[in-house]
Amino acid sequence: MELNILLILSKKYTQIPNLFFFMIVFLSFGVNSYAETHCDMDAANKGIQSAMNICAAEDYHKANRLLNTTYKQLLDIHKKDKTFTSNLIVAQKAWIKFRDAEVKMILTYADQPGNYGSMNSLLWSMEMLSLTEQRIKVLQGYIKDGILDQPN
Repeated sequence: MELNILLILSKKYTQIPNLFFFMIVFLSFGVNSYAETHCDMDAANKGIQSAMNICAAEDYHKANRLLNTTYKQLLDIHKKDKTFTSNLIVAQKAWIKFRDAEVKMILTYADQPGNYGSMNSLLWSMEMLSLTEQRIKVLQGYIKDGILDQPN
């Protein structure tokens, strides 16, 4: 009986170092992947393409979060007006389709050999950022100035 307990305990405790080892390896990959995808503005300003790509992607994602926040604010302001909110939802979905199609059109030949290479993601992020910033201004205008014939 004691031998069985000792065998069970020895197996149980010999697995702990293995678990600890795998946790360290897993966490180190997580830290490295974060470091590799964090914007290094100094490197981007020096023209290092991978850094420029990462920084442009971060700029776009930041703007996209602001767009979503602005959109939700506008929905919240008009939450009692079901017609307006319904139309806003349709318009926003249509705008997203337009944005995606517009960027695809602008970058039609970007992925062909010899055209832009490693700049593809930078160009995509820049175009997405530009259109997103335009949409933010439109939605913020609706928040600030209201909409035409808005009931009081």
